[in-house]
Amino acid sequence: MNALTAYFNSPLWLLPILAAPLWIYLLFLMCRSTAWCILRTALRATVLLLLLLTLAQPQFLMEPEESHTVFLIDRSQSMPRADSLPENLELLIRDTAGKGGASLVSFAEDSVVESTSLHPHAKIDLRGEVLRTGTDLEQAFNQALALIPEGSKGRVVLFSDGKQSQGSALRAADHLSAQSVPVTVLLHSDSSRDAGILTLSAPPEVLQGESHRLNIELVSSHDFDGQLQFYRNQEYLGQRDISVRSGRNYYSFVQRIETQGLHTYEVYLSGSNDLRPQNDYGKVSVFVPGKNRLLYVSEDREASRFPVEILELQGFQVEILRPGQLPAELAQYAAWDAVIFDNVPASALSFDTMLALDRYVRLLGGGFVMLGSDRSFGPGGYYKTPVERLLPVDMDISSSMSTPALTMIIVMDKSGSMGNASMGAKQKLDILKQSALSAVQVMNPYYSIGVLSFDADAQWIVPVTKAGERRRIMQDLARISPGGGTDLEVALQEALRVLRGDPAKVRHILVLSDGLIKPADYETLIGEIAAQDITVSSVSIGRDSNRSFMESLARQGGGRFYAADSIEEAPQIFITEARMVSRSLITEEPYFPVQAVEHPVLQGITAPLPAMRGGVLTYTKDEAQQIITGIDEYPLLSVRQYGLGRSAAFTSDLAGTWSDALLQHAQFPRLWGQLLRWCATPMKASGFFVRLKPHVDNSLSLECELRDATGAFINNARLNLSVFYSDRENMATIVPQTAPGRYSTVIPQSKSGDTILSLAARGGEDPAAAARYTRVLHRAYSPEFTPALNSDQSTELMQALAQNSGGRLVEYSENKSLYPEQLFSPATSDQKNADNRDSVRWHPLVLIALLLFTVECAAGIIRTHLHSLRRESLMFIRRVPGFNQQPASALSQIERQKSAETQRDFSFWFGRGYGGRSK
Repeated sequence: MNALTAYFNSPLWLLPILAAPLWIYLLFLMCRSTAWCILRTALRATVLLLLLLTLAQPQFLMEPEESHTVFLIDRSQSMPRADSLPENLELLIRDTAGKGGASLVSFAEDSVVESTSLHPHAKIDLRGEVLRTGTDLEQAFNQALALIPEGSKGRVVLFSDGKQSQGSALRAADHLSAQSVPVTVLLHSDSSRDAGILTLSAPPEVLQGESHRLNIELVSSHDFDGQLQFYRNQEYLGQRDISVRSGRNYYSFVQRIETQGLHTYEVYLSGSNDLRPQNDYGKVSVFVPGKNRLLYVSEDREASRFPVEILELQGFQVEILRPGQLPAELAQYAAWDAVIFDNVPASALSFDTMLALDRYVRLLGGGFVMLGSDRSFGPGGYYKTPVERLLPVDMDISSSMSTPALTMIIVMDKSGSMGNASMGAKQKLDILKQSALSAVQVMNPYYSIGVLSFDADAQWIVPVTKAGERRRIMQDLARISPGGGTDLEVALQEALRVLRGDPAKVRHILVLSDGLIKPADYETLIGEIAAQDITVSSVSIGRDSNRSFMESLARQGGGRFYAADSIEEAPQIFITEARMVSRSLITEEPYFPVQAVEHPVLQGITAPLPAMRGGVLTYTKDEAQQIITGIDEYPLLSVRQYGLGRSAAFTSDLAGTWSDALLQHAQFPRLWGQLLRWCATPMKASGFFVRLKPHVDNSLSLECELRDATGAFINNARLNLSVFYSDRENMATIVPQTAPGRYSTVIPQSKSGDTILSLAARGGEDPAAAARYTRVLHRAYSPEFTPALNSDQSTELMQALAQNSGGRLVEYSENKSLYPEQLFSPATSDQKNADNRDSVRWHPLVLIALLLFTVECAAGIIRTHLHSLRRESLMFIRRVPGFNQQPASALSQIERQKSAETQRDFSFWFGRGYGGRSK
């Protein structure tokens, strides 16, 4: 069955009904209890009541009992509340849940189901995680449709400000209308003051020293005097005073850049006194071409001085950084054409930095060169890292190599503090177990390894065994558990006892602890260990560790010291130390390099290369080229194409330790320069023209023209496009040719953050033709905060959405009570037009009132005619001979009664007296 509910739009018209008892009493006095008067009074009272009800504008809603309501709550950044509901909205949800099924969905850029079945008395929490940087109404409506049970009458309540950054709300409304699901929109309007930078633009490329303009479009809802502050590459340039007027404002400032590379402008607006500071910011990048720019990464500038000077003499512009200064953001690498690693261990880099380097080569088309040393390639801990993925060589050396015997003992602190929880609720000791296992996995299986734990005493967890017995080692490591004190002296004495009698050529101890241990004469003990040709390395765990003590252990023991600020860094350190100790990846015997294939890097290198004295052992990957062979067919120089970029691996050093003869060779500068020119394709070659056009649907039209040195079009080129987003999955595609020399496509743009485009053109009619183009597009703030001149746009969108779905639009206010009967009544366009005219709408009650009034009037006329007929009948009887004559008083009584009734009628309708008594 259907339930009929009603409410009044203008309930104040019902106030006269409160005076009904007095009114009825007066009518009773006037009628003197005659039946006919009471009947007429009842009819007239009913007419007045119906007219008052009509003026009160009643609305009727036929509501099905099996209805399911889905509440969609907008939690995007433009909404004031993110994790809680307004009180009146929560009461509405509870009330609706008590009358039928109800679900709750949070949405912004994505959507999450908070509850599929709300309870009227349960607390309503918004616990779901959503991306607040955008608003996708279409996705939210699709989620709502999926929650409506089959066979139930569905309806949707949308609480939003109506700002959508993606998807199509109207398309979703068509789907809802097709399913007979109306949408009630609770529109949260924002009338606050707002001013913001709509666009900040500059030429994508300018010449060195060339003047260019920085254009700013500013939108404001009010007038004010403010300032614009300018920054370039995070350096303050100055500020300008501006006078802002309501509407659009345009400003232009002249700038000049004297250095080449990628430069980023940032502009801040101040003085607006608005409630949305997020959009008071703009960002744009400008590229200044010039010499090939190289980034040389090294911890020892003096050791790198000679190869850097040779590159500078050949026209390269070289910037030197330490490993800790490397950026982790991909966009910053666009300033360089290639990156060179010289004796840089993986432990000096963060994972984000290594991931950015991988994307720099693969997506931006940059170059990367790694030089050999005892802290690069495998010994440097790059095994199974993003950097190894981009290199042309593999660091997993076969276990069948003839290598000297090695025994390593890991002395591990298992005191009570190691049982504390760390990242992901794992115990520190569990992470150390995994670290030890990681070291075992990268070691030669014919080497020996042991794990000795200590607290108040020392205990062998893994007795000295071959590293190849990984299953047994794993089972033994599982037995370790946290204990009590920290007596490192006992553990070192036990390790010395075992290693003193071990026949291995290389014997090593790795101590892992926070250094907060029982005092002892460790200097004498470490000296005794070093006297047996046993080396000691140490790892200090935690920021509050005793680093000076742990570092002194490694220094006196002839090993390496590692400082891990967090326990999570331990696995990579173990891998690095295992590689360093094993030395299976390093050879230090003389050999003569041999040119393996013809390659542009070797062009003009005719004389044989001199003997080398060592290097790091690697394998050339299948997709790479080994152009110079070193010892035992292992590569000395390998190169590869990786994505849009190129990489090279030179497994010997350029510091003179293994390659002093090569550095003095007459053709080394040519070889070194040609290698970097091959890897470092310039960011933009001549004849490469790109145009970008943004669209309202957050997409970009990309159009590229390729021309040769004579200006002729380059056709049939393979134009690879790689796009990196800071907020979504990357994409790679081939741009099709659409006209002579012209290539075009459409790509999505980042919703919030940076979009980095990288184009690489190869081949075409000229196989040697190559070009590279990189462009960084910035979105300074989320589209949610885009300043708008017309605040009615969101209202118009929500109005159209409600109408298309058969629902209604309600202006939301936190001070306004919300009732299900009011929100879920259909509001047609005719009703809305009548409301806008402020006119009384004709209602069926009016027709009923007119009908009753007509009946009452007709009854009065009939009764009047009956009175007249009776009077005439009496007069006729009096004139008939032979009948009894009626007295004259009877006739006079009929006339007096008729006159009294006429007076009462007049006084009832026109208020002339309350008495009806005739005189």
